[in-house]
Amino acid sequence: MIKNYIKTTLRSLLKNRSYSFLNIAGLAIGITCASLIFLWVQDEMTFNHNYVKREVLYKVYENQTYEGKTSTFFGTPGPMAKAMKVEIPGIKNAARMTGDGDNQLFALDDKAITEKGNYADPEIFSMLQLPFSKGSGANAFAQLKSVVISETMAKKFFGDADPMGKSLKVNNDQAFTVTGVFKDLSKNSTYQFQWLSPMANIDHKQPWMNIWGANWARTLVELEPNANLAAINRKLSRYIASKTKATNNTQCFLFAMNDWNLHNNFTDGKMDGGRIQYVKTFSFIAWIILLIACINFMNLSTARSEQRAKEVGVRKVMGAGKGKLIGQFIGEAVIMSFVAVLVAVVLIYIVLPSFNNLVQKELDVNIFEPSHLIYLVTISLVTGLLAGSYPAFYLSSFNPIAVLKNIKIKSSAGSGFVRQSLVVIQFSVSIILIIGTVIIYQQIQHVKNRSLGYNKNNLVYIQLQGKQAEHFAPVYNDLMRSGFVENAALSDNKALEIGSNNDNYSWDGKDASKNPLISWQNVSPQFISTMGLKLAAGHDFNNDPAVDSTNAIINEAFAKQMGKEGRVGGIVREGGTRPLQVIGILKDYLYNDMYGTAAPLIFFNHPSGTSILSIRFKSGVNIQEALAKAGAIAKADYPGYPFEYQFVDSDFDQLFKTETLTGTLAGVFASLAIFISCLGLFGLAAYTAERRIKEIGIRKVLGASVSSLAGLLSKDFLKLVAISCLVAFPVAWLALNNWLQSYQYRIGIHWWIFALAGILAMMIALVTVSFQAIKAALMNPVKSLRSE
Repeated sequence: MIKNYIKTTLRSLLKNRSYSFLNIAGLAIGITCASLIFLWVQDEMTFNHNYVKREVLYKVYENQTYEGKTSTFFGTPGPMAKAMKVEIPGIKNAARMTGDGDNQLFALDDKAITEKGNYADPEIFSMLQLPFSKGSGANAFAQLKSVVISETMAKKFFGDADPMGKSLKVNNDQAFTVTGVFKDLSKNSTYQFQWLSPMANIDHKQPWMNIWGANWARTLVELEPNANLAAINRKLSRYIASKTKATNNTQCFLFAMNDWNLHNNFTDGKMDGGRIQYVKTFSFIAWIILLIACINFMNLSTARSEQRAKEVGVRKVMGAGKGKLIGQFIGEAVIMSFVAVLVAVVLIYIVLPSFNNLVQKELDVNIFEPSHLIYLVTISLVTGLLAGSYPAFYLSSFNPIAVLKNIKIKSSAGSGFVRQSLVVIQFSVSIILIIGTVIIYQQIQHVKNRSLGYNKNNLVYIQLQGKQAEHFAPVYNDLMRSGFVENAALSDNKALEIGSNNDNYSWDGKDASKNPLISWQNVSPQFISTMGLKLAAGHDFNNDPAVDSTNAIINEAFAKQMGKEGRVGGIVREGGTRPLQVIGILKDYLYNDMYGTAAPLIFFNHPSGTSILSIRFKSGVNIQEALAKAGAIAKADYPGYPFEYQFVDSDFDQLFKTETLTGTLAGVFASLAIFISCLGLFGLAAYTAERRIKEIGIRKVLGASVSSLAGLLSKDFLKLVAISCLVAFPVAWLALNNWLQSYQYRIGIHWWIFALAGILAMMIALVTVSFQAIKAALMNPVKSLRSE
């Protein structure tokens, strides 16, 4: 019985090959789109799942309020981890780590490679439960000069040899012994370190590293399984203030590992979205694309109702009940859905490399993996049932007597309206996505093209290691003599990021109720000219840092905060006691937040201990030749250190990675939505032309031109696209206006974008329909009017 049922269903599908092809093509594209997003979402949702204790692991974050605005910071005081483990019930373990990753130079003989890693407390091993392929976390930090490395790093330095007990020189200085090798971390993990070394190697190098007022460490906490998180957060809230014995606006809280990836955005001190917004948005859009493909199926199936009417009539006369017919038609839909899934699997394997490149991931698909197999079966059934349900109930409702007597089937008030409504939905979604693509692109370009206050072009930077900063003078002189370099300078931070700030500045006339957070940076005398920054007043630093030991340069935002003292010659005190004279006022420039305004900033002429070397090449030089020359100089003056550089403009583009991805995906989805919609429109136009073939023949005999006949067949579809515009425009405006509100520096939404999207949709629809319309209009009327 089942065998006969499948044969009947397949015979019906093969009989209507063109119709089946359009449906399968549309469903395959929709399923491919949904499946790629499924892989991406699965990767995002399983972030940090390689850590078995993730349910009880937290980072300590800080909320600090300045002038009514609360900002969230990741740094904590050095002594905090040890103290809170002892003093706060419910905390099982705590460990310190350095920031987002320390780039250190490791060397073995003549092989020198910069690797990213962290200094950490030994408790980190039991907390993260790192899987070791050699050694173990229990005794990995038994000696101070020890290092554990990843399998990849071990392979780079030691090949297939056993690295245990071998030495690696760090920053061309001290030798560290390899005491363990851990398996490579998962790509969808927050931590991506290649090495770990005892925190005790660095936590004493600066006096401020062991005081409660300096936030430099990342504190990781493991809670007891039954710990009361709310109670711990209450104790943490004023914990730092209790240690400093002073009025302090810092409030600490625990941030769960399960939220690190998807809920990592904070607004005014509270969790506010993050990547989860993009996961939800693109998941929704992917399912909308699949729905559009299902709408195609519904439209084409109901449009062909007259062709299948006699089949339904005969089956009913032969005793087939409505339920059996519904099963037959839904069965056809499910079989087509399964075929579409097979086609989609092939498409996924073809486009996955490009998709990975787009989303910057290493996703893979294995159809035999349980979760992937369940997904494919589920989406096949859901798509088949969703696409086939309405046509099945509609077709099975025909009156057998009427259809067998060749009484013309009248479209019910619902069927024609439903078909038109579905077309409107398809093109509404397409138009919304077109508008979204344009608006997102404009917003990104709007920010990229705003004045930054400095020149980011022809500017590279190098992260210095060890004692490289102390030997800047000969490097600077050689670079300036090369003929390629305009200037070079040292600084604590990259041009676009300044991570150091404090509120410990005062001046005469300062409002005691206000305590602004001031960013600060140590630089060499050449920094301002190298960056292309402009002075609004005063002069630059002297070439001799000693002359500027009591001088500082501030920006306009800081000068505004200082009021009357915000002038050349004004005095600002650091720590309340150390007086600094303002010798220059910089015009504001953007750093950290490219969408915001310049924050208060102060520069010190103190190049010792800086970690960034910036090099500006002359305009018009061959960049590759310039880099080769600079690299040769760096290697000669910094022997043993590789020349590893990054472009500032590339870093700038990376700041908009998420927005760029959003715009690109919106464009891809818009294209897919339009293509799938046009597949359905193409089928509907073919059906309409076939249904009105005799009318066209009569009109042609009576003298109608090809263009008038094409217009006759096209106008009804263009009306539907026009209605789609009326639906899409307000929805797109509301959604995109709401999205833009999250940006302080944003574009306005212009009417011409909507007009452009509407015209584009009209043109695409017209081209699609016109093919069938012109084909019908060119037919010989003798053939179309011949008696059946």
